[in-house]
Amino acid sequence: ACLWSPFVLAGHLYVVVGGGLGLHRWPPDGFSLPYLRAAALGTATLVVFGLLLLIRTLMPRFGPRLAVVAALGTTLASPVPYYVLVQPLMAHGNIFALACALVFVWFRAHQQPTLRRWAVLGALLGLLALTRWQAIVYGALLVPLILSGWRRRALPWLWLAAGAAAAVLAFLPQMVAWQMIFGRPLVILEWSRGSGFSWVRPFVLDVLLSADRGLFSWTPVALLGLLGLVALVRNRTSFAVGALAV
Repeated sequence: ACLWSPFVLAGHLYVVVGGGLGLHRWPPDGFSLPYLRAAALGTATLVVFGLLLLIRTLMPRFGPRLAVVAALGTTLASPVPYYVLVQPLMAHGNIFALACALVFVWFRAHQQPTLRRWAVLGALLGLLALTRWQAIVYGALLVPLILSGWRRRALPWLWLAAGAAAAVLAFLPQMVAWQMIFGRPLVILEWSRGSGFSWVRPFVLDVLLSADRGLFSWTPVALLGLLGLVALVRNRTSFAVGALAV
């Protein structure tokens, strides 16, 4: 909702103003068709923005042609189009866009760390968790960056604190919602619903190889990406190790 808010606000203005002028009779309830279309447009816009950031990230390292082929190939050969064209109101398209933005800022923070870039990294991680709390695993991408910064003495504690504060502030709306609904600010929803979700039983083989939406069996390009990360360990160790952990 936070990411969609500008689009939904535009949809609301269309409903209210158009209704006031007698152009239509959509109810201003937040759930009628203009609101849904506005949120879907928000997802599509964010995905395109993320794709452009992904291309921008790859171009300096691999050239424009390979960057475009790799970004378009991995996007179009993944579930991303489904979550833009069929199920745009789910979190997946927004997660893709935020992950691309995180990677984009990651490389800039690695090359030239600044207080602002670390604050943006923290805010993006908080937004990822806000959008879908399991996306907190993207924090693993920041661990090698933190360790390398400490090793090079290029990461002051103030910058790290700014990143942590930005992450908490970005995630705060979810904590407020959980407090209002469940009476406590941190709730693991799958645990609270008794579905049996557990971090210590991740069902790795099923997730990767199952015929029922396994990552590699349904999205073979992801296997190529995994092999690419393994090959990248030698030249860009911090990013490759963090990405493999994610």
